[in-house]
Amino acid sequence: MKPRRPTPLAHVIGLLAQYLLLTALPSGGLAQPVQAGPAYRWNHSPSLDIREGQAPGTKLLHRLGQGQRVVLLRSVGSQCEVREGDLPGRTPPPGFAPPLQGWATCASLAAQPLPMPDERWVASGPLLVRTQATADAPVQARLQQGSRVRLIKPGPEEGYCELGFGGFYGPAPDSMRGFVACRFLSPRWVAPARAGEAGVPAERRWAAGSGVLLRTAAQPQAEVLARLPLNTEMNLRAQPAPDASYCAVQTQIPTQSPQDGFVACKLLARSPVAPERIGVSAWERWGVSESNLEYNPRQMFALEPSWDWMAHYETQQGHACEGAHCPPRDADFEVERARMRQLLHGQLVAEREPPPPLPSLTEVDGRAWTERGSPDFPLEGPMAAARVKAFLAALPLQPPAPSWFRSEAELADPATPLAQLAHRFDAQQRWYVGALLNPQDWAHARVERLTQPLVRVELLSDGRVRARSQLPQQVRGAWRPDVDYLCEDWPGEGFAFGDLDGATAQRNGWQASPAGPRRLFWFYSSRPPAAAAKALGALERVALKREQHGFTRLEWRRFDLDGDGLPDLLWAEATGRAPGHLDERPAHDDPWVRLLFVNLAGQWRLLGSDVMSYGCG
Repeated sequence: MKPRRPTPLAHVIGLLAQYLLLTALPSGGLAQPVQAGPAYRWNHSPSLDIREGQAPGTKLLHRLGQGQRVVLLRSVGSQCEVREGDLPGRTPPPGFAPPLQGWATCASLAAQPLPMPDERWVASGPLLVRTQATADAPVQARLQQGSRVRLIKPGPEEGYCELGFGGFYGPAPDSMRGFVACRFLSPRWVAPARAGEAGVPAERRWAAGSGVLLRTAAQPQAEVLARLPLNTEMNLRAQPAPDASYCAVQTQIPTQSPQDGFVACKLLARSPVAPERIGVSAWERWGVSESNLEYNPRQMFALEPSWDWMAHYETQQGHACEGAHCPPRDADFEVERARMRQLLHGQLVAEREPPPPLPSLTEVDGRAWTERGSPDFPLEGPMAAARVKAFLAALPLQPPAPSWFRSEAELADPATPLAQLAHRFDAQQRWYVGALLNPQDWAHARVERLTQPLVRVELLSDGRVRARSQLPQQVRGAWRPDVDYLCEDWPGEGFAFGDLDGATAQRNGWQASPAGPRRLFWFYSSRPPAAAAKALGALERVALKREQHGFTRLEWRRFDLDGDGLPDLLWAEATGRAPGHLDERPAHDDPWVRLLFVNLAGQWRLLGSDVMSYGCG
């Protein structure tokens, strides 16, 4: 084995923090711990030497930066024995060097972290976070005492401060911004409220879930007196037995009279539940990553059931770990995961998002193909924009008379996300666990479906129009947050919403489409087309100039969906030099861009685009 080389403290702490997030091993004590449980210390001096022995002249092992954290093992006089890493008693995983251990001056170590300049703590809770700096603005969150936030814009003591909260307190990308009363923020660390500490009654408890049931008796069938919101305060009326299922409590709601009842003991907490704390796996302070001991994806799932929280729970339990060195999981891991899946399976989701308006001809910028890196569409300079404009001018898009479609609410591009489809067609989404829906094909998948079927309209190369009812859905092969699923949504070589012609497939060495009419494009509609729907005339084509248009050929077809002889759709396909796969430029021209325009109340709008893919990854 190679000799151990001294490793920078920040790097070791970061690696161990990542490992410990996956293991969640129980902590134990060393032979001479100063205290049971976590014994962290933070360096408050600009620089602190860690030496091999207690004497000042012993070998220097490492120099600790300001704000960095260590584990305190014991103290002897003015010297403290410290160790890198997380908690006392935890051994590093296989392949990791043993944590650095040595002696430092105790006077430089503090039991509380060194505040960052813009760091604040909630002095008392719950603290209301509002969308604007006014007392009547909507409340978007409630922060518990001891929650850490980032001060973005200070205000007067009796006014409002803007802050970032939730996730890493950034405030972006995984945190939010809001306004709170400045007088409730502290520049120094504030401990979370806890039963029996800092004047809080020892019998105090908080509701650890949303809608916790208060019953008349200690039985699951007893009458329900109330549904208690998250963090409702109550007092124990008697100390429960260790194996008790229900606890006798009395509510302590300031605006209401106390109410006696019984609550499931497992739903009582000794400290307020703070999603902004328990939903964060690690903090970063002074350039050092620290694992968060309060991180609890299992409890977060109970508060906000979602794919991500279930996946984070599996990750925390070492779901991907196999072999002799894997950490032990919770004894009820399999039971808990099965319960989570059952809860998610079939869950109705109200998430909606307004889709962007369909662009007119003057609003089409060609970004779908210019950003792919085609040799004929430079990414910088006016040439690409000029070629896109010239190409669009070559399209036969004279203003048509109004016909089949009168509103954007009647149709949608096949690439439209489910949340936008739900908004446009007044529907909702449901979540399904693949193993419970179709274990043979989707054993590890997550499935999201619209609750309302739409009409899938397909345009075929022989001029026919085909329509069928379809429940829009998205199937993801997996959803683990610690795995990069590269190319998961890649449709394969060719077009995403249509079939390749045989010559293009053969030229690129791809599998040819099945025999018969090819699908040119498809889209969603709120109603089926008429039986007489078909193409108006034969395929038309025109030669283009590469230097002027960026393409060498354009083909198009018009389609009439209601049989009135007026065009409702125009499908166009442009041939030229495609971007290819990564740095591999095709040595030939290909038909690589398809556009579908819709006659919307007498104006042409771009419904969708389809750019040919040569590969992924």
